[in-house]
Amino acid sequence: MARDKVERLVESADLVGEGPVWYSGLLYWVDIVGKVVKSLDPETGAMDSWPTPEFVSAVIPRRDGGFLLPMVSGIFQQSTADGTPTLCCSPDAARPGNRFNDAGVDPRGRLWAGSMQNNINDDATPREMDRWSGALFRIDPDRTVTEFETGLGIANTFAWSPDETRFYFAETLDGSIHVYDFDADSGEIAAKRLFARTEGRGAPDGSCVDVDGCLWNARFGGGVVIRYRPDGEIDRILEMPVPNVTSCTFIGPRLDRLAITTARFGMSATELDRYPDAGHLFVADVGTQGLATVPFAG
Repeated sequence: MARDKVERLVESADLVGEGPVWYSGLLYWVDIVGKVVKSLDPETGAMDSWPTPEFVSAVIPRRDGGFLLPMVSGIFQQSTADGTPTLCCSPDAARPGNRFNDAGVDPRGRLWAGSMQNNINDDATPREMDRWSGALFRIDPDRTVTEFETGLGIANTFAWSPDETRFYFAETLDGSIHVYDFDADSGEIAAKRLFARTEGRGAPDGSCVDVDGCLWNARFGGGVVIRYRPDGEIDRILEMPVPNVTSCTFIGPRLDRLAITTARFGMSATELDRYPDAGHLFVADVGTQGLATVPFAG
């Protein structure tokens, strides 16, 4: 595969593909609106999936097996793909009408998750948002919940620098990506500041970090993935064949291919005719390597 050439990895037809993660030789991701978790073995093409009872926004491997699944009413635990999800904790219970969105695990195995006003009706149609009611949480391995920020619009991007000193977080509604100082030992964040705001190429969605410390950010509505240097300057732009790019992660034994999720939710028939690959899963050789997935330590 030529460098930066984007190819379709699988015809997943996700309404909102999100939360890709590479773990134990498989690529996992979710279709939020479809209420399903999916997995793929890129070497064999074997796929699997299982339904969830609520809109699910991420799939988080656990160190001791199984997964954590951020949904509408809280963070759920599922031991096996054919098991029943059980509620682990409800950090955002005081804000009815919210759901969880993006999530990630820090270098020491703590779960970080962000909530937002639920923008999906029960019948899987779009719902208008009219408030910034989201919050940012850290869930420790012992299930202790710490709330860091409130008044968020759409919480996205949970990524850490290779040296464990930076935490990246995106606010989709105002188009900003922020960086915080991160204390790996305590799990505390501080000194929030603007990292990047890129006009004209969509809104910031999910991200991952490579071994060079650069942030790869999917741009919803922009049809690109942007690689930002640690100083916030744009390094490269990866052009996509679909407009709604949702997240990305490095996959493969050498973590040297970038897998990219996309969405088709809310697109008109005319738009879908123009972008027939919307919602599929893509891959690109981008000439660098990613960081290994850290499972939740609880």
